[in-house]
Amino acid sequence: MTTPRPASSRRSRTRANGDGTVYQRKDGRWEAAGYVLAPGNTRKRVRVYGTTRKDAMTKLTEKIAASNLGLPVAAADSTVSAYLTY
Repeated sequence: MTTPRPASSRRSRTRANGDGTVYQRKDGRWEAAGYVLAPGNTRKRVRVYGTTRKDAMTKLTEKIAASNLGLPVAAADSTVSAYLTY
């Protein structure tokens, strides 16, 4: 007969939908990834890096907040005139 695990050992931190994901890379840096608004009403996955988990989360939160305001992320094929028109 097995005994149930104590509640404290279970994973208690979960993230809501749309908050992105955060994990530590093999090289020791932290990476956070999430979806932001891109030109053409599409969504683009962006990745940010930090030396700590909190640093990476802060950077991702800033990117998502700017996206929620309606600021699209820059695309490699967009021009300055297209951005200014937007």
